[in-house]
Amino acid sequence: MPAVRGGDAVQEVARVELAVGAGSIAQMMEVVYGQSGITEIFDASGKATINDPRNTAALEKLAGLYKKVTPEADVSNDYVKMVAQFDGGNIAIMQHNLGSFNDHVKTLGKDKVAAMAVPKTDGGVRAILSNPVSGIGLFTGGEKKDAAYKFAEFAASKAMDSYWAEKTGVLPANTGVNDESWIQGLPHIAEAVKVLNDPATRVVQMPYYLPEFNAITKTDMEPEFQKVPQGRLPAQDFLHAFAAKLTEAQASYRQRNGG
Repeated sequence: MPAVRGGDAVQEVARVELAVGAGSIAQMMEVVYGQSGITEIFDASGKATINDPRNTAALEKLAGLYKKVTPEADVSNDYVKMVAQFDGGNIAIMQHNLGSFNDHVKTLGKDKVAAMAVPKTDGGVRAILSNPVSGIGLFTGGEKKDAAYKFAEFAASKAMDSYWAEKTGVLPANTGVNDESWIQGLPHIAEAVKVLNDPATRVVQMPYYLPEFNAITKTDMEPEFQKVPQGRLPAQDFLHAFAAKLTEAQASYRQRNGG
């Protein structure tokens, strides 16, 4: 969900952040799927959709922003540098999850920053990517599984999840919290709840279940992605290579699990 600076930065709304460094692949995917409106990472046959022509067109537009309306350093900027650019007033829009929103508010003031979801496509679909979530797991070999399960129930309860989400400024996992009065006092959470409850919203589930997924995105594709905005690698070639790796990993997963 992009963050937008208010005040003077509104006058430079074309100045955006295109971070291509560490952690950039998920952000890139959210932009291209948000524009294409494709709602599945794999089609029914198990083939990756990342290199669909609609995604390619979206990535070409994104890469075209580099050095035209973005800092030149974006080709290697990671999260920390991206935040420094945004909070320092050098850019007006950055893309990250809601976990960093409270930090922006502390630095800039609550009237100087706002959150917005990726826009709907021309077809009326709003495709948003799932993000990794924090959760509680129980070990089958644990000595106190009953007590651990009770704690998990407590942590996921409406009262506790409401308390945690309000204090940390993150989206509550328990949907029963959606009607709590404090949500309206945190506009970024209220906007996120509104978007998720919109029938036009489709959550694109990232394949975190693939053991190879982290290596594919971090080790294999991040260095290649840096070449795209520099004009050293066509967006289509980059996405074809990305799709091949995802498709192979999905096929291996299906074979292991009898799918």
